[in-house]
Amino acid sequence: MKEYIFKRLIMTVFVVISAAFLIFTIMYFIPGDPARLILGADATAAQVEAKREMLGLNQPYLVRLGSFLSNVFLHFDLGTSWVTNTSIVSGLESRFPRTFLLGTLCVLTSTVIGLPIGITSAVHHHKWQDKSFMVMAMTCISMPDFWLAMMLTLVFSLKLNLLPSFGIGSWKCYVLPVISGSVQGIGSLARQTRSSMLEVYRSDYVTTARAKGVPEGRVIRKHMLANALIPIITTIGGLFGSAICGTIVIEQVFSMPGIGTYLSTAINARDYPVLQGSVIVMAVLIAVIMLIVDLVYAWVDPRIKAQYVAQNKKCGRRRKKNG
Repeated sequence: MKEYIFKRLIMTVFVVISAAFLIFTIMYFIPGDPARLILGADATAAQVEAKREMLGLNQPYLVRLGSFLSNVFLHFDLGTSWVTNTSIVSGLESRFPRTFLLGTLCVLTSTVIGLPIGITSAVHHHKWQDKSFMVMAMTCISMPDFWLAMMLTLVFSLKLNLLPSFGIGSWKCYVLPVISGSVQGIGSLARQTRSSMLEVYRSDYVTTARAKGVPEGRVIRKHMLANALIPIITTIGGLFGSAICGTIVIEQVFSMPGIGTYLSTAINARDYPVLQGSVIVMAVLIAVIMLIVDLVYAWVDPRIKAQYVAQNKKCGRRRKKNG
């Protein structure tokens, strides 16, 4: 198991480095002159050239790429914002907790609501409960989060004046963003839970448990849900990554000072260092989430852990034989 974790950590590092390489390359070849955009249309050619020299934009691609990767992965320095001239690391540190809190609340809300809906639909397969919940799930999946965010703002903030439409001053400020960010997750998780539960609904061990007189609630929890968790865990992990990276629109609508707003402002201002640093931080977070999901697999399903142990023993015997 330790060897597997080590391999996954190496793969995680490779994924993050690849993401850094891709985002830098994309930003390098995007048309437009960042120096001209920063200085404005009234700047002279000499001022633009001096700005390009100061930002290092005159250097060749490989030199800039090597310097960028070295600063990020050897010195843990994401650089300085071209627009505000402030440290990107400090900017992300102040905004990351808000984005992480918003994403976590969205995932928890999706799980608490979507999981019971999926279980209920599977247990009442082809009945009115199943049909009603699946219509609701499809509606949730099809509903754009930015449209829902604006509609909630119009109704609960402008019309009813019940909840704030911007800021982070109190817990009420998170209510509308969490609802907007979790609706699609509720629909996705409900459909996946229903599908996974139906795959084990007619299994022999479920039929045997019922024949032994095990209460239906325990059959659902201990036999059906326990054996259908792997796809559900995968979906929850994906929802977490989507919630973190999908906060750009939600934070913009509700004016929340998180990474999403930071990234959106950088895109509009062509602030490439901020854009690159934000993408790298999100890539690290998603890679860590996927690593945790893989480890949870082994914790939930002992068969997967036994498979890892068997593979490690087999590899050990091969090394010993070759040595």
